[in-house]
Amino acid sequence: QTGNTERLGLVIGFKLDREDENSKTGIRFGLIYTEDDKERSANSQLLAGQHDIKIDEKWYFFGLVALSRDEFKDIDFRGALTPGIGYIFHNDDAWKLRAEVGPTATYTTWRDAGSEWTFDVYVAVKGEVQVFDAAKLIQNIFWYPSITNTPDGRFISETVFEQPLSEKLFLRITFIVNYDTTVTAPTKETDTNLLVTLAIKF
Repeated sequence: QTGNTERLGLVIGFKLDREDENSKTGIRFGLIYTEDDKERSANSQLLAGQHDIKIDEKWYFFGLVALSRDEFKDIDFRGALTPGIGYIFHNDDAWKLRAEVGPTATYTTWRDAGSEWTFDVYVAVKGEVQVFDAAKLIQNIFWYPSITNTPDGRFISETVFEQPLSEKLFLRITFIVNYDTTVTAPTKETDTNLLVTLAIKF
C-alpha cells in the first residue's frame, strides 16, 4: 500500500509431509513480516519438524522440534523439544481428528532478559473436515501449560479454510491466535493474525 500510509507485508509458508506404512515425517516453515511507514510492525518466523512412528492403526510415538522467533514479543530465539504419544480418533477423506501429548523442554532467549530453560506439557488437538464438496476446514490447537513456572503457559489456535481453485492451486484463509503469558509488560500476551494466501500443492 502506498499513499497516506506506506505498508509492506510478506507471508511465506511451506509444508512437507511424507508417509509410509511405518512412519510419517512433516516439516513446516512460516514467516510473517510487515512494515508500516518503513517501521517494522511484525516479524516472526517458525520452523518445525515432527516424526511419527506408528505403533498400530491408532497409536503412534512422535518427536517434535520447533524453532521460532518473534521480534515484537522480545523473543530472539525459542527452541522446544517434545517426545510424546499420539492417538488417531478418525482418519478418512471426510474428516480427521487426532490428539497428542508429551513433556516439552523449552529454551528461550529474551532480547533484554537473558535466557532460560523451562519445562512444559505439550497438548495438541488436530482436526480437519471436508465442507462444500471440495473445501476443507482445519482446526489445530496447541497448549503448553508450564510445569516449572506455573501458572504461565502458551496457547495457539490455528483455524484454516482451504478452497481449491484448480487441481494444484488453493485459496487459504487462516486465523491464528497466539496467547503467551511468559512475556513481560508492556508486551501484550495475545497476538492475532488473519492471513489470506494462495497455496500451491505439488
